[in-house]
Amino acid sequence: MFDANIKPNLAFIVGAPRSGTTLLMSILLCHPEIHGLFEYKFMLIFKKKYEKKDFRLKKYRFALSKDFIDYLEHKRLITAQGIFDRIVQMDKKVIDVFIQSNNIEDYSQAIMFLYRSISILGIKTIKPKVILEKNPVYTQHLDKLFEICPTAKCIGIIRNHRDAVSSRVSSGTGSSQNIQYFAKYWELVNKRFYQFTVKYKNNVLPIFYKDLLQSPEETIQKCLNFLSVGTDYDYTVYKSYYKDLMTSLKDDPVLMNNERAKKKFGDLSRPINSTAVNKWRERINVSQKGIIDAICQNASNLFFKDKMFIEKTSPKLINGLAYYKAILNFYIDEHRYQLPPKVNFFLEKLVRTIGVV
Repeated sequence: MFDANIKPNLAFIVGAPRSGTTLLMSILLCHPEIHGLFEYKFMLIFKKKYEKKDFRLKKYRFALSKDFIDYLEHKRLITAQGIFDRIVQMDKKVIDVFIQSNNIEDYSQAIMFLYRSISILGIKTIKPKVILEKNPVYTQHLDKLFEICPTAKCIGIIRNHRDAVSSRVSSGTGSSQNIQYFAKYWELVNKRFYQFTVKYKNNVLPIFYKDLLQSPEETIQKCLNFLSVGTDYDYTVYKSYYKDLMTSLKDDPVLMNNERAKKKFGDLSRPINSTAVNKWRERINVSQKGIIDAICQNASNLFFKDKMFIEKTSPKLINGLAYYKAILNFYIDEHRYQLPPKVNFFLEKLVRTIGVV
């Protein structure tokens, strides 16, 4: 039974791409006091339109709920055919309760109410203490999120630059241009995240991918304490859930024909692979490692105790088109949420089709 009087806290999981955000979210998603959802940009896309509205007025609750439903339809259309409907379920009764509720005052309360209408992979939390959204895109936008909800909390996961970049390369092409793009983007995102760890030190918990893999129980306990939820939690329960999910979906042609979804759920159904640390040694050669180190050195030194001292790499190797494309995309993303929602819908479609922005 949905309880409209519950007012949970808001929290986020962020990190550069391929840093372990999906693994961490999948573990925490199964916690009985956490209501989780994956990668919606709705909160930022509609921030400018609604952040100063008084949601005690029904007309704004109605307008926001309509935009929320439209956004979910947009996500469904840009997601691989059939996948969205298999993963995301929406309870329209919660939307109706939201529209009629008269105890919602501001944008953050409205967002948390609407987010509770969504369940991921059938996991429902009746009385959540925390609404937790995992979204790597948010890594460079924590200031905007804290403007919406100053009491929000954020867990940021940092992965060694060589492992993070080589992981992205291994899923595509290892060309010099792609390596420069992935490395520069890693550097920009993690520099920005470090600034946020200093500015919002009481609201942000940095953790390391290596610790999540090699000391998972200790790392998860740290996250649960930070989120102020119960720590009597067997973090390994997520494996059983995804194993059962894979079994139940084995005859589903939509999911089983989607290699990305099948691999993701399959990986999550197996024990944590601690050997994924330093996997870069198998993925990149010495020259590629030199390019990655040269680009990421300064940002890496902000987080890791073992400072990097590397030989100077030829400027020609780190000034390719992809290097500047990463900078351009980063700064487009920095300002895109000042644009109207329809423009952001278009940009999301553009990402899906040609892989830029």
